Amino acid sequence: MDSSKLIVYEELFECDRRLKVAESQIEHLYTRRTEIFQRYLAAYNNRDRNFRSVFRSRLLFVEGVVTAYKTYIQQKKRQVVDLRRQLYRSDRMDIGETVADDNEFSAEDSDYSSDESNFSTDDSDFLTDDSDS
Repeated sequence: MDSSKLIVYEELFECDRRLKVAESQIEHLYTRRTEIFQRYLAAYNNRDRNFRSVFRSRLLFVEGVVTAYKTYIQQKKRQVVDLRRQLYRSDRMDIGETVADDNEFSAEDSDYSSDESNFSTDDSDFLTDDSDS
């Protein structure tokens, strides 16, 4: 195995590790978001405007961080796919087989698939104006 392949393997391993860490961070943030939302609902039911605004701002912050992590994960997924494409194309060329078309590689080739249900914002109605209560 030549040194260029080793470098690609190292990059692939590092991207894979960072992808797993980012996914675990998102899971933690969703847990935190649920806790904050429950506290927001308690403040809403107690008609405590000060705490509602504090919890609303915390929820917005957590959602912003989750969005940043989702963007980061998408970039890392693309990078993993590109690194795998680079590795497998060089293997196929060494064997003498034909190189696969670009259409054969997609984000589904990655070991990671985002659970879109985790990224739903159905609870976003908490951002409505509180002036009526």
